[in-house]
Amino acid sequence: MTYATLTPANDLAKLAFSDIYDNLNAGRQNGTADGNSALRHITEPDSDTERHHRELGMIWIGHYRMQLRSPPFVPERGWTGGKGPLEKIPVDLIFCTKAFAKWHGINLRNPHVRWLGSRSMASQPPKGRTIYYLNQHRMKIGLDKLEYDFQWTDFSATEKFVEERNGYVTRSIGSGAPDAWQDDNFDMPTPLLSKRTIGQWTLAHPLGKGGQGKVFFASNPRGGRAAITLVERISRTSGAVDTEVRTYEDVTAMAEKCDEDERIVRLVEVLYIDGERLSSEKTFDDVALVLAPVTPMTLSDLVGVRSKGGSKGMLMEAAAAFRDALKALKTMHDECWAHTEDVWAMGVVLYQLTYGRHPWKFAINPWRREPENEKLRKNFRESYDAAVLEMTRDYKTACQSPTKGYIHLGSLFAKMVRYRWAPKNHARRPDIDEVLRDPAWGPFLVEDLKPVKRVRFFNGDGDDDGEV
Repeated sequence: MTYATLTPANDLAKLAFSDIYDNLNAGRQNGTADGNSALRHITEPDSDTERHHRELGMIWIGHYRMQLRSPPFVPERGWTGGKGPLEKIPVDLIFCTKAFAKWHGINLRNPHVRWLGSRSMASQPPKGRTIYYLNQHRMKIGLDKLEYDFQWTDFSATEKFVEERNGYVTRSIGSGAPDAWQDDNFDMPTPLLSKRTIGQWTLAHPLGKGGQGKVFFASNPRGGRAAITLVERISRTSGAVDTEVRTYEDVTAMAEKCDEDERIVRLVEVLYIDGERLSSEKTFDDVALVLAPVTPMTLSDLVGVRSKGGSKGMLMEAAAAFRDALKALKTMHDECWAHTEDVWAMGVVLYQLTYGRHPWKFAINPWRREPENEKLRKNFRESYDAAVLEMTRDYKTACQSPTKGYIHLGSLFAKMVRYRWAPKNHARRPDIDEVLRDPAWGPFLVEDLKPVKRVRFFNGDGDDDGEV
């Protein structure tokens, strides 16, 4: 199925498209085996067919359809576009013939554009230029004098397309993919027609909703990705919004100093839709907080069928993400931005990643000093004891018969949720450093001792920032 279309927009692009179609037809009529071979027969732009059409004032019109059908001519380069035919430098998509380009003074190289199909679709001008990402439903694309309208189809917004695209890229390119493709390790969202643009950012699907506003996944044309929190600001909440911005700025300053692995979210920029000061003429406006880095998968995404292993434990993938979150929490602890109760909360997350459900869930806190809260304490203790027993029992079973691809952290869970009023599990709760050093982590403790691999990273604005 077609996932995108590319339609000639200006007159020269339309003429180039018509010229290609004429030559393809001429090749078929002459018995040429394929379209690329047909184009090899063209030497002059003013063929009889083109001249005849121009005399009649007629040209062929249409568009290019992007489909997941055939692999690229040169897998290590990916899908390319330029002028043709050039036998030594084949391209996958021909925008004009070599003769047409010469006649009209069109400066196209081969390849002139490249599509990064590994997890995202992007166009890339010649070597040394910037990579542009197709992050809006409709976009203008300029190739020297040729102009086109790029548009995603409805199919591109489906899970089926994402699945087929990733499989197609793997089959077509495989291990020969360029490093830039392999580093692009999660999906650039396919924009929908109704998506909203704020500054350079195009909002995609919502990630969640907090006390201050809604959070959206967002991307920009340079491949930058971020989480954008849209906060509604009114006269009554204006001070609170300003305080939140300052808090993010302080956390960002701390993270820049102490968080080399970028596990803590930073404030990239603040976008005031109607100006930084709240106008007395407006009853409300929106403030966009642009936050990065954005993770391809949250712990919430991992909770459920994909992660839970029950008595087997949790997937190694989920355990790695959970450990990363704990390391971020350690940095926050060390810099006095978090408190010890977070260890309890992360213990609850550990249980959810293992079994796909909350160990105990009550509408109100059983430990508040109100009669209706106190009534729930007996039920809480029963749920608590059952969860600890389940975890410790399954941990012992998993240690005796481990399952490949899973790790059980049941003994660590029991330690992380210790509390003083528990009948049995009332010893001191470990701090975040002790949690990270716990023997239950097994292979992850060895992994932490390995040297960090130095890789190039890309900051989303087209420039290399260095090495990590």
